[in-house]
Amino acid sequence: MLSAYNDVDFMEDPSVDISTIAKENGIIKIERVPGKYIPEKNATLENKIIKVKEEAEEEKQNFWIAHELEHHLKNEAKKTKNHDPMVFEGDINKFLENQDVKQANSVVEEVAAAKSDYTEAIKLLKKNPSFTKIAEPIARNASNNFGKNIPKDKAFISIAKLIFTGNVHLENEFILKATDDLYNEEIADYFAANLLVPIERFLLWEDKTDEEIAAVFKVPVECIKKRRDEIELELEYLAE
Repeated sequence: MLSAYNDVDFMEDPSVDISTIAKENGIIKIERVPGKYIPEKNATLENKIIKVKEEAEEEKQNFWIAHELEHHLKNEAKKTKNHDPMVFEGDINKFLENQDVKQANSVVEEVAAAKSDYTEAIKLLKKNPSFTKIAEPIARNASNNFGKNIPKDKAFISIAKLIFTGNVHLENEFILKATDDLYNEEIADYFAANLLVPIERFLLWEDKTDEEIAAVFKVPVECIKKRRDEIELELEYLAE
């Protein structure tokens, strides 16, 4: 994907032109729009068009574009390949009693009323012990499939997303969908970080501070911090 752009001095500019890469890989257009027009928190992908919040810094927009590009590529791959279903180990009845389900259902309407305000929705979900119980198997199963620990807090975003789209029946299928969403979001984040901060380019800059590296790669500082950990594991894997 980046092979045509490697004939440059990475010590001078290691950044990836993600808008060009996205358009060369099937994205029709990238639109920067007011955040109020995007139901999701940061970006959307619809009909091969990526929309990102125009209020956000360029570094965050770059990461979100790369994240949505992964979703696009996966959507295209699904048209020609069969994909293994997400594996879910467990039964929701082991996590929830009838009273838990009643308590959880009581907060669903409050969450739905948040109208895609994930911050408010997550606050409501975390106050409810039933959803805390649900978040645990979601994060655990997504982590098992991903091969790396995913914080339980991230499961609440997937839960809120399901509720916002009308999936409110608390059963195994709910956990399976939330697990699949959480897994896919982590994969998209990993793809975005690898695309924007390729290992061979990062190694030329690794002795700089995270802030300095983020500035030249044009990505959020959080992305560089995450890449340091990932690249360490990747190098160990390659050395085996």
